[in-house]
Amino acid sequence: TGRLVCMFDENAGIMEDHRRELAYFEKRDLNLPSKLELKDIVMVMTRCRDVTIRFQATHALDGPVKMIAHDGTVAVSSNLERYFPEVEVKKTKISMKQNSFSPEKVSRATAAVELYKTDKILTPDYIIDSGEFTSTLVKPKRFSSSSASSISSSIKPIKAAIVSKLEDVKCLVKQTGKVM
Repeated sequence: TGRLVCMFDENAGIMEDHRRELAYFEKRDLNLPSKLELKDIVMVMTRCRDVTIRFQATHALDGPVKMIAHDGTVAVSSNLERYFPEVEVKKTKISMKQNSFSPEKVSRATAAVELYKTDKILTPDYIIDSGEFTSTLVKPKRFSSSSASSISSSIKPIKAAIVSKLEDVKCLVKQTGKVM
């Protein structure tokens, strides 16, 4: 699994894999609709809990970013629908061969790594919070503190049950052990 580290522009960015190795990817590698804006992509890749990102990449570069994602193999998990039902993920391409990308992509990745080395990047927080970028997605539903307090104020305490006879209580058993 991976996570988004940064973007260079609306077309390319860097992800990190589970071993903390960095990989260059392009927007066209994602299984997300092409109509999504940069802010949408960043929100999907960073702000949705339980949404995983998987990708295939090959070591092809020197420096801090060593890998390039294979064409079309960056997969955002389908449970994204829970957060944004309007986003339909495409079927992900699986590539079993090494260097499954064009020489042009290698040159774009090399140029992007130079930008990364000089810190000319867009962080996910900047893209989401700056107000400079637009979003087409509807905000995911969340509980605000005011709605939580109105819910808790409408809850009434349960009255204690009155047991009139011993037969009213049938069986209370405490069990310990493993569930198989």
